[in-house]
Parts: sequence; structure tokens; C-alpha cells
Amino acid sequence: MDGKRLATASDKGTLVRVWNTADGQLLQELRRGTEPAHIHSIAFSKHCDWLAVSSDKGTVHVFALGPSVVTGASESDPYKLADGAQAGGAAAGGVAGLVQQTNGAGALSGAAGSAQQGRHNPTSMLSNLVKGYVPIPLPKYFTSEWSFAQYKLTDEDTGKSLVGFTSTDPHSLIIITQSGRYHKVSFDPQKGGMCVQQAFGCYVVDEGTTL
Repeated sequence: MDGKRLATASDKGTLVRVWNTADGQLLQELRRGTEPAHIHSIAFSKHCDWLAVSSDKGTVHVFALGPSVVTGASESDPYKLADGAQAGGAAAGGVAGLVQQTNGAGALSGAAGSAQQGRHNPTSMLSNLVKGYVPIPLPKYFTSEWSFAQYKLTDEDTGKSLVGFTSTDPHSLIIITQSGRYHKVSFDPQKGGMCVQQAFGCYVVDEGTTL
């Protein structure tokens, strides 16, 4: 990504925001949870279409990133979003590489549109129930994007944890914990939900002893 995108966490660790470093524009805001947490690590996937977050809550969260993160254009400006995707899609890969054309309203269509339909981050169920009945805009909390996939560490995974995407599979994660434990997990890029453990290792047998 060449430093073109930056992900930051809020002071309470409840929100993660993705920015365009060229102009400081907010591209996407994601909600990790409602309770305060200390964020341990944040990682982008190779083509910047996924983002993973680990914290002291013991759950690793995976979020789907929209085309605006790849192109650097706000979703409120669909024409700029489409132009950026068409110009830089082949080089950027990922979602941008799938963008083929836009319709008259500037909405994504073609392969990219269908791909995005299957990987949206969930929002509050309450917002979907009441937005048709409440005449005023709902508080921002109710429109937050929650994690697409999750992985719960065990009680033995103490201390800090680091998460990263594998170089060969954009839907696989490597998680290393301070207690010397290694997790390789994967998630369904269409359904999301709980990650599936693919491999596990423990590199600390006793205190001060490593394998």
C-alpha cells in the first residue's frame, strides 16, 4: 500500500478508523465493541480489502473494507470512487481490481458490485428495525459497522497479541500471543462469523524455556 492508508484506534479502543494519508480524509469507520479496550495490533490485508484488530479483550476482529479504502475516495462521492477504481484497480488488486463500470447513479456494478454484496460488515439490528419509523437520524452508534469475522483466544493466551494476514491467503490470519502461542485461522469471505482454526502451536513449555 506504500503508506497510502492509515488505521487508527480511538482512545477507548472501541472504534477503528481508516484514513487517506494524502489528504487526511476519513475513508471508513469500524466498531470493535462497546466496552473500552487496549488495542494491541491492527493489520491490513495485502490488497487492503480486509483489516484485523487484536486487543486485551481476547477476541480478534476482522472487518471488510470498502472500495473507498482502496481508491482513497469517499463513498459519498461515487463518481470519484469509480474513477479512482478504474484508474488504479489493476495495480491495487483486491476490490479495486474487480471494478468494471458504474451505472448512471455512480453505484458500483459488475463483478465488484456482486463481490461487495456478500461481504458487508453487519450493522445494528435495532437500526434496521426502527429507521423506517424514526423521522430523525439515529445516533451514530446504531449505524456502526461491526466486525465481519471473529476469533476468540483462549484463557491461556495471556499478555499482548499480534495479528497479521498470511502472504498467500487473504482470508487467513496468523495470531501470536505473548504467552508463546501461535494460531493460524481462516474465515469465510462471504459469510463471515467465527474463524476456523487451521493450525496451533505453543512455543513456551515452562517459564524461561522455549522449544
